Amino acid sequence: MVEAVLLDAGGVLLLPNREEVGRVLGIGLEEIRRAHHAGMTEIDRRGRFDGSYWPAFLAGIGRRAAPKVIEHLSGIRWTTVIEESAEALRRLAERELAIAIVSNADGRLEQDLLANGVCQAGEGPGAPVAAVIDSAVVGVEKPDPRIFDIALERTGAARQRAIHVGDSVHFDVGGALAAGVRPLHLDPFGMCPTGGHDHVRSLADLLELV
Repeated sequence: MVEAVLLDAGGVLLLPNREEVGRVLGIGLEEIRRAHHAGMTEIDRRGRFDGSYWPAFLAGIGRRAAPKVIEHLSGIRWTTVIEESAEALRRLAERELAIAIVSNADGRLEQDLLANGVCQAGEGPGAPVAAVIDSAVVGVEKPDPRIFDIALERTGAARQRAIHVGDSVHFDVGGALAAGVRPLHLDPFGMCPTGGHDHVRSLADLLELV
């Protein structure tokens, strides 16, 4: 029985600001989303992260990672809501489940989720969750299993009764497994470069599993 659902934020609930990315690259929302997942797939193929998210993102749309473009992109906030995920989160919150957001972020994740009406810790305009775990705030980031330990402590759930949904094999699947939590890899475009773990195409799929 599942008691707790842990969710990544980037690529699961939020994407980089579509207006700013569009201004710099001239692409729309669906291309941004696909490029994000292609970029994460490239990071997963390497099996490591060297801080090069935006070069991987650009490779996902066949662009060269020019330093000036990277400089423009690096300051963009993750404020575009993936609406189907936000709706699924609201529906999850209506069930008797403890929910925590667990994300590698910059210290402003809780603020951004609240400002965009996605969720907040406790009651408010978005879906109520037990906690928002921002790596910059707690001082540890995925795939380090300690960030999952913090989430489990905040939710009060046993790790064998928790699942974690994220869009990266390196950060999310690996980190959750190391913490003894069942991972579900969010892979909407079927890009996963490895096997041996479970997948969902959307958070709506999760509603059928818990």
